[in-house]
Amino acid sequence: MDPHRRQLLQTSLSAPVLGLAGQALAEAAEPRSRNKALVKAYIEATDRGDIAAVEALVSPEVKWWIVSRGDFDRATIMAINRRRFDQAISRKSSILGMAAQDDRVAVEYETATVENGEPIFIVYHHLFQVRDNHIVSVREWTDPRARPRVSRSPRRFLPALIPGPRPVPTISMRPRPAPWPRLFSPQVRPTWRGSSPHPASVGG
Repeated sequence: MDPHRRQLLQTSLSAPVLGLAGQALAEAAEPRSRNKALVKAYIEATDRGDIAAVEALVSPEVKWWIVSRGDFDRATIMAINRRRFDQAISRKSSILGMAAQDDRVAVEYETATVENGEPIFIVYHHLFQVRDNHIVSVREWTDPRARPRVSRSPRRFLPALIPGPRPVPTISMRPRPAPWPRLFSPQVRPTWRGSSPHPASVGG
């Protein structure tokens, strides 16, 4: 068979397969894109302090976990969100990275919260699970190193998320401990009892 005709035949046979593969990839990517758009809408709603929009995106059966805080049901997490997403506090978030797989969306974003006239930067790491266009599960981490970059007084710190007593941050000015004493003087080497030298003294 003519090489040119063979190439045309191979191309015509592989085209439907490639078309089906491309369609499958597009169909698989569509739910992921929707889930990422929903998570982005959630972050934007928190920036606006739009609690109604936040509540509309969160499932009634949501399970929410916050590092070092534990698990929360919808009623508790919504009470927390109403406090930390207050419209009186200016917020602006920048998404640093986002990835989606199946029904999960992982996102890292930095939020600048203006308090007492100065921005406070916090980096969040969230793992969302989305089902039927609602957030059904969230696992939330906060980067402790990204706490207030500028803090001249305890008032600069963000209010506690959980109701209760708020400890005032303090700075410890403990003196540095003295260095450990030398076990042996540099001029004096230990001697070992016995007929054979200790391995540590061989080659001295």
